[in-house]
Amino acid sequence: MITKEHATETLQMEFGKVSYSIPDVHYLGLSTTAISADTGIGFTEPTDTAYTRVALNNAASTWTVNAAGEVVNVSSIEFPTFAANATAKITHWFISSSQTDGKALYYGALATEYPIVQGGKIVVAAGGLQLCRTNPS
Repeated sequence: MITKEHATETLQMEFGKVSYSIPDVHYLGLSTTAISADTGIGFTEPTDTAYTRVALNNAASTWTVNAAGEVVNVSSIEFPTFAANATAKITHWFISSSQTDGKALYYGALATEYPIVQGGKIVVAAGGLQLCRTNPS
């Protein structure tokens, strides 16, 4: 889903109210907490020393459009292998224009919670990340 804040930014850009620079790279992150639908804040990233957001080039080779009209990833996306065990579980994902801070532009809950286990990694299958600009009511 798109955050309300980002939807407003892009809507204002489309109608000439503000300028908006489309990032060359977006970053996929993981969170152990829910993310605000309004502002894109509130996520809690894993504190594992190996964790980092994954860079996604903003290019046709990275994204395609599925039959439902959603933008989806062309290839699988792999996060680094976790270095240690943790009690928190990964429950949400987000996309940001920043590698280390910033707000979520798009976000969602995972269908399954994933434990943070030493030697484990999270892989998003090709077509598994589905982005749309309409939010459920």
